[in-house]
Amino acid sequence: MNISRKSLDIVKNSMSKYVINTPVLKNKEVNLICDSEVFFKCENFQKSGSFKFRAATNAILNLNETDRKSGVITHSSGNFAQALALASKNQNITSHIIMPKNAPNFKKNAVLKTTDNLIECKSTLVDREKTTNSVQAKYNLSFIHPSNDLDVILGNSTVVSELIQDISELDYILCPVGGGGLLAGSALSCNAYSNKCEVIGVEPLNVNDAYRSLKSKKIEYNLKTDTIADGLRTNLGNINFPIILDYIKSIICVNEDEIINVIEEANKFSGGIDIFCSNAGIGGVPGFFEAEVEDWQKIWEINVQSHIHAAKHVLPQMLERGDGYLVNKSSAAGNSLQSSLAIPTVCAPCPGNKKAILVNASPR
Repeated sequence: MNISRKSLDIVKNSMSKYVINTPVLKNKEVNLICDSEVFFKCENFQKSGSFKFRAATNAILNLNETDRKSGVITHSSGNFAQALALASKNQNITSHIIMPKNAPNFKKNAVLKTTDNLIECKSTLVDREKTTNSVQAKYNLSFIHPSNDLDVILGNSTVVSELIQDISELDYILCPVGGGGLLAGSALSCNAYSNKCEVIGVEPLNVNDAYRSLKSKKIEYNLKTDTIADGLRTNLGNINFPIILDYIKSIICVNEDEIINVIEEANKFSGGIDIFCSNAGIGGVPGFFEAEVEDWQKIWEINVQSHIHAAKHVLPQMLERGDGYLVNKSSAAGNSLQSSLAIPTVCAPCPGNKKAILVNASPR
């Protein structure tokens, strides 16, 4: 697929009054580590908190009049759910959001700030699609996929078109790969706006379906999702994958140790980590018997193992230095006696007189 620069300019201009042209920042310590000049396109400053607001906005702007009147629907566990709900509200369009019951409550609450039509379902993809199809048919809604939709991909392309406009002499753009919408959009923009820059995909080795798909030239799937980078556990789609095949030459796989190594590199240049904060993770399963095997596995990987990985790498330096804090944030529900889920907390004593404090901060 070839999208001209003129076409991408039209997309960018049509979205300009709705999205933020996010800042591009750099850090001298990172430059020293990489022995290169590295720039960060800070999409965490985007409306709704992620680049997916661009995707949702462009999809909403390209609806026909009939679909605008009937409304839209998507299924998402977080970022795209928030993005589509907000983008729809901005255009006075009704949105229906399907979210798994174990999605983080703060993400559900963010969605509920912009739409009343939040429907929960079991966490499996089959249940998400089944619930979505049912609600879509009932209200005659237009379905917008979080990553496998051309208008979504073109909305994502504006990240790179802005970046190249700000920093014209880029050699490479490193792009994380989950569902493939951002990678495909980045590739289209890079092809149109630069004659020297190359987009390289990056994904965890433990969920390297995109890497394997690029090699085999067919969509591959992950049999397990055991990675710290939980946002990159989704699969490619039949719309974004052909674009990736056309423009992406390589995808780098990063193992879990390399991901964690960021902590060690930060320690070298910052003089040590004094306080390490971990967020709670996920929850929301209604009860022991209602929880699926996939629910338990996902909760275990995110809520328990991710904190263990982090503590394993920051605790030694704190013990050597003689002080430091590990702060684990959790829901107030963790202190309540409920019939749903109980996750045990294990504290290990520190040797000698060394000090390392684990704080379980439960907001009320």
